[in-house]
Amino acid sequence: MSDEEINKEIAEHLGWKWFDHPDTRERTKTFTLSDKWVLNPAGELVFPHSVPNYCGDLNAMHEAEKVLTDVQCLFYPDNMREVITEHDASRRTWHSTARQRAEAFLRTVGKWRGEE
Repeated sequence: MSDEEINKEIAEHLGWKWFDHPDTRERTKTFTLSDKWVLNPAGELVFPHSVPNYCGDLNAMHEAEKVLTDVQCLFYPDNMREVITEHDASRRTWHSTARQRAEAFLRTVGKWRGEE
């Protein structure tokens, strides 16, 4: 998955809705450029550049990780180790990049579409 696809998938999991979502279409039906808007989790219309860059921002991933359930938290470290091992066997999970955390997050919530 590309960084853009990963960012969008995580954002959608966290409640962001793009223009093709019924809630967003309803809110933007009077706008001529409805595809230029997204609904944030608070239900506010914002521009797409407001969506966090989960692949490039450790703080954004920290916020995303907070939504993992107790059960998902059990599997997240294993998914993190799997992602890190694929890229560099000598790395430790606490040194993981935002991109690696984003991939592990999507694997944990069952939304990873990779090469497997």
